[in-house]
Amino acid sequence: FWHPGRQTKSSSQLVERYFTSVGRNSAMDIGIAPDRRGLIDDPDSAALKGFGDRIHAIFKTNLTQGAKATASNVRGKANAYAAAHALNDKAKFQTYWATDDGIKDAELVLDFVKPTEFSVVSLREPIQLGHRIDHWALDAWKHGQWREFAAGTGIGAQRLWRGRPVTSEKLRLRLVNASASPALSGFAVYLEPESSYQGSDMRPIETGLPKNDWKPSAFSNEGEGSGLASFAIDGNPGTFWHTHTTAGRQPPPQSITIDMAKEQELTGFLYLPRQDGSPTGNVTRYAFAVSPDGQAWTETAHGEFGNIAANPVQQTVMFEKPVMARFFKFTATAALDGCANAAEIGVLGN
Repeated sequence: FWHPGRQTKSSSQLVERYFTSVGRNSAMDIGIAPDRRGLIDDPDSAALKGFGDRIHAIFKTNLTQGAKATASNVRGKANAYAAAHALNDKAKFQTYWATDDGIKDAELVLDFVKPTEFSVVSLREPIQLGHRIDHWALDAWKHGQWREFAAGTGIGAQRLWRGRPVTSEKLRLRLVNASASPALSGFAVYLEPESSYQGSDMRPIETGLPKNDWKPSAFSNEGEGSGLASFAIDGNPGTFWHTHTTAGRQPPPQSITIDMAKEQELTGFLYLPRQDGSPTGNVTRYAFAVSPDGQAWTETAHGEFGNIAANPVQQTVMFEKPVMARFFKFTATAALDGCANAAEIGVLGN
């Protein structure tokens, strides 16, 4: 905060700091300092007020109210450990859902009854029992099947997922290979108001040309289940194609070829890295080629996505001149942590 010649952090920056500190099982040390008058500087005061208003707006309405919770396992089949206890937001750590001893993988499903839009998920362990959950994933019910949109490691006293809005009638939490039988004291869902995104890095995603009839015609590798090639063009930023297979991480170069069903004029392409907070697989260098028939290829662009490791936002690359093509091939020539990913790949044109 206040320091001679230093710019005050904005309220949106403070919100993002909240999600990366409090939202990751830590404390948020704001570090407020008075100015030379011994008072809180006006810009600092305004930023703090805006920060408080945004946090209150985000967490005002818990969308799990009225939802039905079911679990794959309940400790001793006792009501004292039923799935519904994870939804008791007011009790916090006092009541919780728990599984039988020896259970390391478990699922908890929320049925909202109707399509519900959300962009923030809060998870809590009953921390008095220790840190038990090591790996988790969130799935939305889409078109008659579960689709993963987020995953992470560790929960502890609180873990917050924040992303672009997801709409689903059901939400599934998967707990994988826990250190001890899992227990959960908090499972809450919220929708961040659009006004809260102003000034933040949660920018709207450009979609480019319609993808209605697109399909992957070839790919070098895909992750079984959670990293299918089709996820790179499904219009959902919460899912992503990746090359972490059952055989391990498959390093670059990795490529995916898309058949757009008809020839179109293209002027550029769009690349969105995974949006779940993990940098693994984010592409740092690329090559892009087009073809009229999927056989003869012409490279239209290659280069580097600068600073994507620190700022994993959508990348836009324009071609030197328009090209006609039915197929395009995106190749990750370098990426972070030994594999490649793409949440969305699109093209610009007419």
